[in-house]
Amino acid sequence: MELPPTIYIGLGAVLAAIITAVISFINLIASKDQKTSEFRQQWIDDLRADISGYLSNVNIVACEAHLYQQIKGENGITKELLKEFAGKVSTPMNDAFRLFHSVQLRLNTKDDAALLQEFKNMNSLFDDALNNIHDTKKVERITSSIIEKSQVILKSEWKRVKKGEASFYLTKYFAAFVVISFAIGLGIYFSEYLEVSITLSGEK
Repeated sequence: MELPPTIYIGLGAVLAAIITAVISFINLIASKDQKTSEFRQQWIDDLRADISGYLSNVNIVACEAHLYQQIKGENGITKELLKEFAGKVSTPMNDAFRLFHSVQLRLNTKDDAALLQEFKNMNSLFDDALNNIHDTKKVERITSSIIEKSQVILKSEWKRVKKGEASFYLTKYFAAFVVISFAIGLGIYFSEYLEVSITLSGEK
């Protein structure tokens, strides 16, 4: 028994429709994955810039405080000296706090608690800044800890950007599974159909 020609056309159309749908679905997921990766890359760049800017402003305040500690003389920190110091560091201090809040909004309070704690340790030096943040060794120690912990987070996020989103991989493998399963099922169907046809032809 021969297969009617129309069955090949029908099966071909069904297969083409399935493949087209799968490809369209993969492209949709890939497009979403690419956009998510772009947002993640932007997040990395912005976080790096905020942390760098924060530490730069902290360093300015620390250097000024250290300098004023050196020139305070026998009379200690006078009101005039303190006023002059406050005028010089008010802008970098305000910028440092602004960048700190920006970093806070980008990080997870639970997963990134250790890094956020180091920022808080640094911010505590701004209390009575002239007598606290002038200790450049302490500032350098906290700065090194912030950089080290930040690098871990940035490296982890960069790996996710390079790898791509998990949804894309799952969709790609699922789509491949569907196509392969359909092809196998189609092959089994034709094999059984031909076997039956050969059997019927032999009985005649």
